[in-house]
Amino acid sequence: MISFTTALVLFTFILTGIYTGLLLVNNGSIASTTKSNRSVSRLFSVGAFILSSIGVALTLSIDFRETSPYFIITVLVPILAIVSRLFGGYSLDLASIVLWHIMMYFSKIPYIDVSIGEGSGMLREISINDHWDFKWAHNPNYNPIPTIAFIQATLSRIIAVPWYSYVLGTMLFLIWAVAYDLAIYRLTHILTYNKVASLISIILIAITPETSIHQHPYQWSGNMLTLLALTSIIKILKEGVSLREIIILSTILFTGSILSHATGLSLLILSIFL
Repeated sequence: MISFTTALVLFTFILTGIYTGLLLVNNGSIASTTKSNRSVSRLFSVGAFILSSIGVALTLSIDFRETSPYFIITVLVPILAIVSRLFGGYSLDLASIVLWHIMMYFSKIPYIDVSIGEGSGMLREISINDHWDFKWAHNPNYNPIPTIAFIQATLSRIIAVPWYSYVLGTMLFLIWAVAYDLAIYRLTHILTYNKVASLISIILIAITPETSIHQHPYQWSGNMLTLLALTSIIKILKEGVSLREIIILSTILFTGSILSHATGLSLLILSIFL
C-alpha cells in the first residue's frame, strides 16, 4: 500500500504537470486545430475512458482498491484526460473523469443486498409508516426534515426494493455523484470559459482532502444544489438572463439545499454578506 509521504510526492508531480499544461495552453504553445493534434486528443481520450471503465468494473467486482493497478489507473486517467483536452478534447474526457471519481469512492459490491447507515432508522420509519414524524430525525437539531430520506423512501416504493437495500443507496449516490461533478464542471466553465480548467476542477475537488466529499448523500446533494444556485446567480451577472426566472430557480435550489443538509443554510448566510 502506498504511504502518505509517497502520495504527497506523487501528487506534487501530478499537480506540477497539470499547471504546466495550463500555462502552455494560456501561452498558446499548444495548438488544437491541426489534424495531428485531433488524432492525439482522440487517442488519449479513448485511453482514459477505457482505463476508467475498467477501473470502475474491477473496483465493484473484486478487492481492487489499494492495489498497484488501482493506483496506476487513478494516476493515469486524469493525466490522459487533461492531455486530450490540451490537444482539443472530446466528450469522453468528462465521462472518463466522472467514472474515475466514482471509482475512488466505491468498493466491492457486498455479497448480500444490505446497506445500513446513519439515516437507515429514518428511512425505515418512513417506509413502514408512510408518513414523517420529527422524532424520527437522526439529528433534529440541525436537520429536522431529511429530504434525502424522503427521496429514498419514495424510490424504494417505486422500484420495489426494501429500505435497507444496497441497490437503493447506491442508485441514489450515483445520481448525486454525477450531478455534483457536472455542477462543478459547469460552474467552472461559466467562470473561466476554459474546458481544461473545468475538467481540472473536478480532479482537484476529488484529490484535495479539505474539499473532497465522501459517501454522504446529504452532503453531496446540499452542496450540489448550492453550486447550481450560485451558477444561476452568476449567469445573471454575466449573460443577462431573466432576473425573475433566475431568482425563482435560485430560491428553489437553495431551499432544497437547506432541507437536504445544513451546509446549504451556512452557504446561504455567507452569500448574503458576499
